[in-house]
Amino acid sequence: MIEAIGVLQNNNIEDALIANYDFEPISVQHSIIKTVTETKPDKGLEFLKSAFYKTFDTSLKITIGRAIYNYDNDGVNLINEMESKIDDGFENLIFEHIKNPLIKV
Repeated sequence: MIEAIGVLQNNNIEDALIANYDFEPISVQHSIIKTVTETKPDKGLEFLKSAFYKTFDTSLKITIGRAIYNYDNDGVNLINEMESKIDDGFENLIFEHIKNPLIKV
């Protein structure tokens, strides 16, 4: 259902999905990320960046990172900026996964 909202591009419902994102189970969070990626709302990158830093689930973090990276040129720039600020080996691996779609989770 959430992904259907993305196809319909209903901005009012997108705002509600983003507002409730933190309270949803991970499976629903994945769907919300997909919807935001497809519809690209005004504050989409801001939301995705926040969601990326909040999650502790590696699979979800990679999904969010790929959503940011594939968002548009601003998304690529944001991922590069975020990557430049890390110094942890595990986080570096996450960014390698984000930038290379051939690396499977």
